Amino acid sequence: MRSLRQLFPYWEDINADFRRALAELGPEELAWVPPGGLNGIGPLAAHVARVYDRDVNVCLRGGEGRLPQDWRPATACELIEALAALHADLQDYLARTGPDDLDVRATELLWNVLIEELHHRGQVFMLMRMLGRDPPRI
Repeated sequence: MRSLRQLFPYWEDINADFRRALAELGPEELAWVPPGGLNGIGPLAAHVARVYDRDVNVCLRGGEGRLPQDWRPATACELIEALAALHADLQDYLARTGPDDLDVRATELLWNVLIEELHHRGQVFMLMRMLGRDPPRI
């Protein structure tokens, strides 16, 4: 039995910062498309949620995913609730995992989720600045 904090000491803080940033945004900011037609905040955050769902719930837990592949949350609240539930799924998986269950494949999937969240959190924070918003201090 392992906790997320034992394996990845700052992941819970990273996830909380990401959700706190999203909580400050309105529907227009989530839907905003930056110059060049690149992904905005809403699609980036939804992508992070789908990665959590795929890598944790489908690949590691062997179950059904929570989210459809084309999931597009309408509000920041819906997005935050999904990210919190998916992060809880990750914590539950680790709490039920024995010492031999975290093989190379499982470890790679966990690292993939963490790297996706870190990378896209940085993009979201940059986009918030483009909108004149201050992201949370990290």
